[in-house]
Amino acid sequence: MPNYLTIHHETLMDKVLLESRWTEISMDTRALWEVTLFNLEQGRRWCEWDAPNRQAIEQIFDDLGIKWTEILEVEVTTASKWRLWEAQTRK
Repeated sequence: MPNYLTIHHETLMDKVLLESRWTEISMDTRALWEVTLFNLEQGRRWCEWDAPNRQAIEQIFDDLGIKWTEILEVEVTTASKWRLWEAQTRK
């Protein structure tokens, strides 16, 4: 499934409201919400998603009234994957 990064800019976001959305989002089967990085002081959030397409995420946001700035298709890697690749290629 493709990976997406959603970018949100909402000043004055209340942490309790934000956390209440996470419960609903995590139960939605149209797309898989992986992780959110956020800075409430700046009103910014970055969320990683696995979804069949961008429209699935847009629909979830529309249904829940979540504002978003951008939805980008991205590729994901992690340090642990690179360490594993390096170990395997050195053999």
